[in-house]
Amino acid sequence: MRRTLLAVLFFVALLAIWTALVRANIWSPVLLPSPRAVLDYLINSVRDGTLLQATAVTLRRLLLGYFIGLAIGLPLGLLTASLTFVEDTASSRSVYRPCRASVGCRWRYSGSDKLKGRCCSS
Repeated sequence: MRRTLLAVLFFVALLAIWTALVRANIWSPVLLPSPRAVLDYLINSVRDGTLLQATAVTLRRLLLGYFIGLAIGLPLGLLTASLTFVEDTASSRSVYRPCRASVGCRWRYSGSDKLKGRCCSS
């Protein structure tokens, strides 16, 4: 019950802040429309079908991008995992090499000469 009340209060406060910002006329109504204008637009776009149409277009673009990324990333990942030449040239590790030997870095700074000069370089 308390959690529900906090959620409702949060959204009431958010709506109050939004309304106060609109009434303060800090930004143009094009950039910050009133809550009533947004509600009217949503109701009208549901009635005439444009909201459903726009949602379908957005979902189609999202899925197209996902499958293009999958079609490029999956073969590249498989090649990277199986061929060292591809790993050395196309892997993100060839551009960004994080420190894989953090324990070695700690050993180096604690006085061990075993890894001196090799910390974070490979």
